[in-house]
Amino acid sequence: MEKIYFYFNLEVCRHAMLYILNQLNNRCDLHKLFKILYFAEQKHLVDYGVPITGDCYIAMKNGPVPSAIYNFFKQLREEKNRDEDFHIEENHWVSTQSVANLKKIAKSKQEMIEEAIQENKNLNFNELTKKSHGLAWSDADENDEIDYIKMAKEAGADELIEEFITTNSENAQYFR
Repeated sequence: MEKIYFYFNLEVCRHAMLYILNQLNNRCDLHKLFKILYFAEQKHLVDYGVPITGDCYIAMKNGPVPSAIYNFFKQLREEKNRDEDFHIEENHWVSTQSVANLKKIAKSKQEMIEEAIQENKNLNFNELTKKSHGLAWSDADENDEIDYIKMAKEAGADELIEEFITTNSENAQYFR
């Protein structure tokens, strides 16, 4: 089976993260931000056959981490917070004074993000870590990519949805 890839949409990603932060009083730790986004991605894969951001998730010790987003925040930390929307505090807290432009995020994506926020906003670090250590995470080697199909399967996708995700990935590669 070929690897499933999607186009990483930086603009959608930025506004999705801002939306999550806005709903969490404009501040949360990176772990919570990453996990909420991961669970929203799973939901969107199952319901619509495509992820929200197109970022690939890496199986790290404390659960799935979005690769490009993680690298963005690492760079932001090193550059002493030179970004207009995001500010890193104490190495692992992110805050914002910006407001997400919801016109940049499809309604279906907003709905899945909102569901993930509601389901996970009150979970602590250990609870989020445990919850995110499902099939998709455990099947990947540490520091390796998590398979989109396994992410969807973990969230309840059947074979038809898996085929739909594969077709959407192929189309995304073809029309890129």
